[in-house]
Amino acid sequence: MCGILCVVSKKNEKLNREDIVLMRDKMEHRGPDDAGLLMARNDRVALAHRRLSILDLSKAGHQPMKSQKGNYICFNGEIYNYMELLSKFLIKKNINSKTDTEILLNMIESYGSSCLNELNGMWGFVYYDTEKQQLIISRDRFGVKPLYYYEDDDIFIVSSEIKPILNSPYYNKKLNKNSANIFLQTGLVDGIKDTFFQGIKRFPAAHYMIYSLKDNNRILMRYYNLKDSIYEVSDNYEENIKKFRELFIDSVKLRLRSDVPVGSCLSGGLDSSSIYSIVCNISKGEVHSFSSKYVEKECDESYFYKAVTKMYPGINHETTPIYNNFEDKLKKIMYYIEEPCKAYGIISMWNVIEIAKPHVKVILDGQGGDEILAGYDFYLWYYILDLLESGISDAEVSEKLQEIEDIKGYEFTKEINDSLKLITSSGLEKFNNSYLNERLFEDLTAYMLPAFLRYEDKIGMAFSIETRFPFLDYRLINFIFSLGISNKIRKGWSKAILRDAMKGILHEEVRSRKDKKGYPTPIKNILSANPSMKKYIPGNVQDNDWIKWRFISFNVWREVFGFDNYA
Repeated sequence: MCGILCVVSKKNEKLNREDIVLMRDKMEHRGPDDAGLLMARNDRVALAHRRLSILDLSKAGHQPMKSQKGNYICFNGEIYNYMELLSKFLIKKNINSKTDTEILLNMIESYGSSCLNELNGMWGFVYYDTEKQQLIISRDRFGVKPLYYYEDDDIFIVSSEIKPILNSPYYNKKLNKNSANIFLQTGLVDGIKDTFFQGIKRFPAAHYMIYSLKDNNRILMRYYNLKDSIYEVSDNYEENIKKFRELFIDSVKLRLRSDVPVGSCLSGGLDSSSIYSIVCNISKGEVHSFSSKYVEKECDESYFYKAVTKMYPGINHETTPIYNNFEDKLKKIMYYIEEPCKAYGIISMWNVIEIAKPHVKVILDGQGGDEILAGYDFYLWYYILDLLESGISDAEVSEKLQEIEDIKGYEFTKEINDSLKLITSSGLEKFNNSYLNERLFEDLTAYMLPAFLRYEDKIGMAFSIETRFPFLDYRLINFIFSLGISNKIRKGWSKAILRDAMKGILHEEVRSRKDKKGYPTPIKNILSANPSMKKYIPGNVQDNDWIKWRFISFNVWREVFGFDNYA
């Protein structure tokens, strides 16, 4: 995990080395272990890098890394299957380091953009082909690693973060009012191409760009599409459980590859507890885990994560947040995540990763589990709509609705008419013959997960910690979206296939949890303890915690990044 920067002067003006270094070092938190810089094409192209050393801690991992043919790469992320790529594709190559960076460099040099489909990992990189005088720029399939770009008539910039672009002589800061309006009305930030800064855009996940340094023309291409990646699977649920378990365990194994200590977030929920339990089964030594405890019972999950650590003793680190100086903390969070956030659970995320800093350099967490396995209650409406269109009898539908009510413990069907009308009126399509799969796909790629990935990547990097997500292994996701809905919601249980795959591995009380929290945060108490926060909430905003939080988040962000009052 690192920070990368590429700057191209589109005309004959040379780039200033000091400017590039200043921009690069705005990401020092992403890479405190080493820094590199390449000035090329008579100082009209710059590649800059900040390194967080994870694999091969020696100087052999220095970037920008040069190949034996004289090509370069600036890479942020991890290619988890680098060992397998070496033995399958590069066995005859003379590899000088033990880094995944050198494997990636040789893969691109040998196979071009076609190698992207062979990579299992998370990445944002710029590859400089000195012979063809072109750049290949790419971001991983699900956008785990951030990547931004800015372009005008004179300059082209690619960066892991927005701050280097803001702190350059090539960009004049201006608020993107359209992005601000969308956020304040809907809470959406990361699902749209434009950032909150006019002209700065998100490089799309699952794409690569070929940029010609000869004429500044560029082509953007998609290399992965989940909807084209599903395949025929077994109708036998037990066989599917077995395959899911194998893929999930292998995903965790790959994400434990590291030359520095690895720990695990442990909330007490199904996803993080499953990952932690597998890590403990795989690892030889004691596993560090990191948890958040609250005084408020409605937010506290300590009973569950303590049950897991009792089953798998390790070294558990707890944080019990204090609520004073919240405004200062939120300003710091906004500085690092660079754009507003819709979810106040980000506060708990910050607290948990903060306590990990003295102990590990890599953390595993459960992001993606809800969005691929239907972890939220509102997914049940899409499941019901699928049932109603499946052709099964009314009696069978009623039976399945009763199963849901038995699990949830309340009369779920009271809201059914209004909820289904809302779904059908939205014009939602089907994916793999399912409304549920389509909604999961949209949340995975636009509405929900991209925001959570931004939060966790940038909060992790604020403390120079790499975050890894086993649920986002593309092999696992391809398989899950190939499955029918009864593998995800079964006998009233959400995440059915995960629960059944973890039988005998995960503590039974957690495996059979019926409630869902997800980084719970006592926002009312926090705001009550910090009356100064009221100034960030306009007087005409409705009394809704989520909407109030949008305005707090936006106005604190606006203050941190120096924008005037927004009307």
